Amino acid sequence: MHEGAITVASALTQNLQIVHLCVDPSYKERHERGIATNIGLDLMSQFGDEYPEICLWPREPSSKNLPQKVWEEYFKRIEESYRQREQIWLEKIVSLNKWPLLFICGANHFDPFSELLKHNNIRVVALDKDWAPK
Repeated sequence: MHEGAITVASALTQNLQIVHLCVDPSYKERHERGIATNIGLDLMSQFGDEYPEICLWPREPSSKNLPQKVWEEYFKRIEESYRQREQIWLEKIVSLNKWPLLFICGANHFDPFSELLKHNNIRVVALDKDWAPK
């Protein structure tokens, strides 16, 4: 999702006339903060000579479709970028200072971001860790 995208959350908040804020940093903000934005391309450049098969980067990278060394580095960098983004989310919701707050994030972020919020004395009520439409 990105700022200005029409989502279920943005439509609902517009209908209810409540504040909607997209807190994920833009690519420009990620670059300014040193958050990796092209991890796949970076790894193709770094490991492409050693593992030429990664020059066709998989649509959904995993330990099954990448060499172990490349996968481990990919996973490490992705996790690092997630934690950096989550810190920005925290900063933005704290500065918004509207409570209670509904926060929607991907399942990969749920546990670490919940812990970050709790660590910052923000009470978390978990509704669904990995929701999908039925």
